[in-house]
Amino acid sequence: MKKIFALFLSTFLFASLFAQQSVTTFLGIPVDGTELSMRQKLINKGFRYDPSYDYLEGEFNGRSVDLFIKTNRDKVYRIAVVDKYYSDETEIRIRFNNLYRQFMNNEKYILDPMDEVGVLPEDEDIDYNISIKNKQYERSFLQVSKGEGISDSVDKSVWFVIKKAEYGDKFYIIIFYDNKRNAAHGEDL
Repeated sequence: MKKIFALFLSTFLFASLFAQQSVTTFLGIPVDGTELSMRQKLINKGFRYDPSYDYLEGEFNGRSVDLFIKTNRDKVYRIAVVDKYYSDETEIRIRFNNLYRQFMNNEKYILDPMDEVGVLPEDEDIDYNISIKNKQYERSFLQVSKGEGISDSVDKSVWFVIKKAEYGDKFYIIIFYDNKRNAAHGEDL
């Protein structure tokens, strides 16, 4: 009986330890730890740090991007991947739809059950809908590891959104890799 109890306890402790370490990853790097540690890991992946603006720059998924590391209580909770260069409405629709398809066809992601489904239609007036109707175009996914399901992945959110440039009719996309476990949960209220 003691052996069964010890086996059960060790299995439970191993599973608990694994669950605590299963966080969102960006380029294989856990979105966790300190900003300095995360920055160094991203530099090791080939990104360059610009201390005057406190961000990294490089290439991601075939695009020139800027990376921003967001922290809460000295723990990383988000990596924001921002297109460096703007696109026109046709280009941004194609990029958005390609990203959606890439995530849908990648076994590391499942569509967030609370999110919209599908690509943007050809006749969608993105500029009008963002500028006049304040519509937000986004798609949200959950990052899953082998053996995990939706309930194991709710804190591992990856989502992207179209943003309009401050001036003109140009657009860009931001992809967010979130570790919701490290985000603020009202503890400072």
